[in-house]
Formats: sequence, C-alpha cells, structure tokens
Amino acid sequence: MAVAMFSQLVGPSRIASSADTEVAPQASPRTAASAPRTPQPHQRVERGSWLIGIAASGFAGFLLWKFQIDVEPESLALFSGLMGFLLAVDIVYGRWRSAPVLSNLAAAVAVFFWSAAAAATISLVGLRYKFPLIDDSLAEADRLIGIDLLVDHPMVCEPSMAD
Repeated sequence: MAVAMFSQLVGPSRIASSADTEVAPQASPRTAASAPRTPQPHQRVERGSWLIGIAASGFAGFLLWKFQIDVEPESLALFSGLMGFLLAVDIVYGRWRSAPVLSNLAAAVAVFFWSAAAAATISLVGLRYKFPLIDDSLAEADRLIGIDLLVDHPMVCEPSMAD
C-alpha cells in the first residue's frame, strides 16, 4: 500500500523493465520496417569521435613502426582487455538489453581511452626523439581566438586586489 501511495505522489517510474521493452515495439503505431532510421545527433558525434580516435591511432601506429618502438605486451593486453570490456558493454546494452545510458557511457569512456592512448603515444614519440615543441604556436592560436594568458612563467599569477 505504501508503494502505491508513493507512486501516486511521484508518478510512474522512468525505469523500464524487460517486459516493458518487449511490449513497446508492438504497441507503437510505427514499426521498425516502415520508419527509416536516421542517426541521432549524439550518434553522429560518437561516430565522429571514433573516426578521429582511429585516425590518431593509425598515426600513432605509423610512428611506432617508423621509429621501431616496441610496446610492452602486458600494457597492450591490459588496454585490449579494457577496450574489449567497454565495447562489449556498449554492444550488449545498446542492441540487446536496451539501456542507452549505460551503452552511451561505455562508448564514451572507450573512445576517450582510445584517443588518450593514441595521444599519449604520439606525445611520447615526440619527446623521445626531441621533436620541437609547439608551445609558441599554441599560445599564438590562443591569442587569435581571444584567450590571452601570461606565457613567460607558468606559475605567474596576476596580483590580487589586496596587494
């Protein structure tokens, strides 16, 4: 009785059970065959993020090959296991279990880790072979878009009003 009174106060639950998700397509007036599936805006962003991550990985792989740098098998196995788990969660909860929030979260974390690994690899190769730093170019780009920070010393702060 308390549950019924509580549900009247707060309204129906937004969490769908598996029975609800099985009945919903049958009750819908539009069937999957009649409506063309267009990607949602968040799906386009996700696909674009994956393309950028894969392109960065390709470049990182090229650098590893060009400079003959080996990756530790333990690190590669750990990263592959983490990516496999995140992609499995994305696929299972995106296609078969209908939990889009969990699926999207797993995909976002996976693409973040994928891109971070590619960026770290590219940066470490650059540091190892003492490629020139592009700090001045980045500071100039910041100034062009309206971000003007002190670049003489990283620990310099503007004086406070109390001084």
